[in-house]
Amino acid sequence: MFTEEEIDYFLVDPRVMESVKVCMADFKKKEIPYLEISEHDFLSLIMVMPSVGLALADKKLSFLEELALNKKARKMSKGKFFLKKDPVAHAMKYVIKKYDTWEAPFFSVINTCLVASIDSEEIKKKTISGDLAASLAGMPYIFVRFLSTLFMPEDKIPIQEHAVKSVVKEKMSDMGEKLGLKDYEVFNLFIDQIKTRK
Repeated sequence: MFTEEEIDYFLVDPRVMESVKVCMADFKKKEIPYLEISEHDFLSLIMVMPSVGLALADKKLSFLEELALNKKARKMSKGKFFLKKDPVAHAMKYVIKKYDTWEAPFFSVINTCLVASIDSEEIKKKTISGDLAASLAGMPYIFVRFLSTLFMPEDKIPIQEHAVKSVVKEKMSDMGEKLGLKDYEVFNLFIDQIKTRK
C-alpha cells in the first residue's frame, strides 16, 4: 500500500490538493462536522476506498475484512500505529456505512492522483501484449503501486496468482472502468489473470 511519503508526493500537485480539500469539506459537512483530519489523512482515507468496495462486494463485511481495512487505514495515516484514535480508521466507519454515496467523489480524487502522477502514453508504450509480468516490469513504479494499493489485499505484488470471489473480480473490473484504468491493456491483463472461486 502507499506509504506516508507517497501520499505526501500526491499532495504536492496543486490539482490533487484542491480536489482533496473540496472532497474533504463536503465529507465533513455531510458526515462528521467535527472530525479533525489533515489533507494527508483524508487522502489516505480516499485511497482505502477501493479496498472498502471490494470488501463490500458481496454485501457483507466480515470481522477479518474489517480488521484488514483498519490495518490498511492505519498504515497510510500520518503517524501510522502510534495514534490512539486514528482519524482515518475513525472516518472509515462512515465510508463503510455510506459507500455508495462516497464512491464517485472519492474515485474522482483518485483519478486526479492518477492523471497527475502517470504518463498515459508511457503506460501504453511499455505494455507488452499478452504478458503481464513483462509489462509490469517496465511500468513506472507509481503505477504498480496504484495497482497493489487499490486492488490487492495485503499489498501483494499484482503478478502473484490468487483467487477471489466472482463478485469481487466483477467489482475490481467495475472500479477499473470508473478510474479510467480499463483504457490500459496492462490493467486488463492484470484483471484477466485473477482467478475466481465460490
